[in-house]
Amino acid sequence: MTARPSQGLRSQTIYYADRDTDDDSQMENNERKSFYDVQSRSVMAGMFIFMSGGMKIIEGLFIYNVRYPKISPTLHDLSAWFIAVILGGLVGAFSVPLTTKRSIYLVSSLLVIAGGIVCSVSNNHIAQIGAAYLDGIAFGVTMVATIIAGGEVADNNIRGKVVTSESLGISTGMLIYTMFQSVYGTVFSAPARFTLMQVQGLLSLIFGVIAFGTSFLAVDSSIHFIKRYDDKNALYSLQVLHNEDKPSTRTLDTLYEMKQLVQEDKSRSWTENFTQGLIPFFKISILRTFMTLSYTFPIVYAFVLGETIGYKISYGLIFFGLSRWIATLFTNAFLVEKLGRKPTLMISMVTAGALLIALGSLYHGENNLRKSNLMIAGASVSIALQFFCGLGQGISTVYMAEAFSTSLKPLFIFLIMFLENIAVVIAYGSLQMKPIGYESVVYPTFYYALGGGFLSLFFIVWVLLPETKNLSLRKAHHKFLHFFNYSFW
Repeated sequence: MTARPSQGLRSQTIYYADRDTDDDSQMENNERKSFYDVQSRSVMAGMFIFMSGGMKIIEGLFIYNVRYPKISPTLHDLSAWFIAVILGGLVGAFSVPLTTKRSIYLVSSLLVIAGGIVCSVSNNHIAQIGAAYLDGIAFGVTMVATIIAGGEVADNNIRGKVVTSESLGISTGMLIYTMFQSVYGTVFSAPARFTLMQVQGLLSLIFGVIAFGTSFLAVDSSIHFIKRYDDKNALYSLQVLHNEDKPSTRTLDTLYEMKQLVQEDKSRSWTENFTQGLIPFFKISILRTFMTLSYTFPIVYAFVLGETIGYKISYGLIFFGLSRWIATLFTNAFLVEKLGRKPTLMISMVTAGALLIALGSLYHGENNLRKSNLMIAGASVSIALQFFCGLGQGISTVYMAEAFSTSLKPLFIFLIMFLENIAVVIAYGSLQMKPIGYESVVYPTFYYALGGGFLSLFFIVWVLLPETKNLSLRKAHHKFLHFFNYSFW
């Protein structure tokens, strides 16, 4: 059993020394901002890698599936990046527990740089697929590392803000790509010396370079060192993350809490930890799979169809990307720590479900495609859908950081990544793609089914998922061990 820090060690604190009562609130706000600055920098490299990945997501959905049917992409063309993410997640599941997060970020950023170079210097089809694999593998490895690191380095009251940087990075990349696409014009225009795909490669190169530089800001969590019986570096890690010269009372309490978490994990066998992890795995994997399907090509298809036939404009995709970005920014800045994980997710699920069913009714039948007012409504509903799905995307990532034991967290994160990405591959393989126009294939059944799934998730979140804001990582993990979680606190 881990011993609580001695009083002698506690006496070293400078954290609360000589503070006037009137200054407590201001100092607490300053401390929180200082903590967030230091702790968020530890995962900053991951955010830039996710920005590159966000561009790849929207590139595949938009270019191959909607506006440029003459490409006639194969299933492998459409799925290459998502398959690579699965491979990267598998690598991450094995490598993240064995090495430092800085090493993971450095290697991943080099892969993004390499993919960016390949993509920017060549418009060759094979080169583009190769670049997608390099970027996807980097994304998968980084996803495992960042979810774990964000959950472990962040204080209780800002853990959600730090972890949701993943979804904010993805949505930022999607927004940047839609902006360039809307102002750049067609991807394969003959006069263009530099195609949009090559522009995307250049941006990935820039993001990779920034990620490489910010990798040196990464600080490994105390848990990383506690597992290696290195208490000295575990304490030093917390001092750096708390921006202290000497350990404070809060730092010593945090170290004690982290030791308890690791000790509880080690006291159980691998089988016991795995069995306990199946309960949250079941809940979160369903949630993440439906979330991922909210930006597969039938959803983008609905928007561009409404934009082309209804609004008759070519720059509307900016609003599609902007809507999701605003939602993830709003969640990161306010909702995840103020309103809470559970209420935000419930609002996201019920609203997205209703919007998807509305989308299905608007696109139900070929005659509806000839009515510009219905197509305008369809495009508007698609934009609103991205906003409300974006509200919940980051929350699901926070739950991944909190739900599992420290020893099996990389494995369960990979398994969830596998399911959500294989769902995209299956969607690509089973749904028909046609050019935009009055004779287009629409997907009302897909919209109805996905909408029904989101409405079902509303009740699953309400009954089965816990509220974990302001809880320590250990206490949050304990909440996930219960199958039912009705409370909102």
